[in-house]
Amino acid sequence: ILAGHSVLVAGNVQDAGTDESVWYLLDYQKGKAMPQTILGHLKAGIAAAHQDPTALLVFSGGQTRPAAGPISEGASYFIAADAMKLWDTGATSSSLNYN
Repeated sequence: ILAGHSVLVAGNVQDAGTDESVWYLLDYQKGKAMPQTILGHLKAGIAAAHQDPTALLVFSGGQTRPAAGPISEGASYFIAADAMKLWDTGATSSSLNYN
């Protein structure tokens, strides 16, 4: 399980690993390399899941930022990983979103 810490808001999602403006960050998260931290978490979670062909990687986190609209942390992490092309070529992915 990869726990989310923010949601996407706009911008070039492929830059989600470096650009703070892509994320809805709270004041205490700004200026603290959150995009790079999120990218590191995504890469580590995908790498760990890739080690076991029966593994299931779950992006966790709800709609924690009402002002950002109806998007969850889990969905944001999935979308960011997909936009940044972090999947291995042999990996398969699917997205389920339960509100």
